[in-house]
Amino acid sequence: MSRQEPTVNDVIRVGKISAVYPERGTATVQFPDRDGLVSKELAISQINTLKNKDESFLDPGEHVVCAFYGNGLSEGVILSAIYDTKNKPNAGDSDVRTTVFEDGTTFLVNRRGHIVEIKDSFGSYIRFADGDIYIKSAARLYLNE
Repeated sequence: MSRQEPTVNDVIRVGKISAVYPERGTATVQFPDRDGLVSKELAISQINTLKNKDESFLDPGEHVVCAFYGNGLSEGVILSAIYDTKNKPNAGDSDVRTTVFEDGTTFLVNRRGHIVEIKDSFGSYIRFADGDIYIKSAARLYLNE
C-alpha cells in the first residue's frame, strides 16, 4: 500500500482558538467541520522571536488559519487570525495600521497622512502630525519628573 500525499484540506485548515497558553506561545484550535475536534497545542506564529520580540496572543473564539505538517492535526502552527462576518477590520485602509485593544487603547499609524497616534482607555492621547506633537491628558500631565 502506498502512502497518499496529504491534500490542501489536510495541510491548511481554518478553526477557532479554544485555549491559549501565552507562557509557551501556543494555543489549541477547534475545528467545527471535524465534529469539534480540538488540536494539540500549536505554536502561534509571531513577527519576531530572536533579537526583536513582538508578542501577540489570540483570544478564545478567534478564527485562525493553521498549517499542518501533513501527518494529521497533531503537529503544525497557527499562521494568523482572520476576520469573519462578525469581526471586521478596524480601519479598512491599506495606509493605516491599527492595534485596538479590548479596553479601547489604540495604536495608529497612517503612512499617507504621516500621523502616529496613541490613545489610552481614559481618553488621553499623544498624536504626531505635520511635525507637531499634540498631547491631551484625561487627568494630570507630568513632564520630566
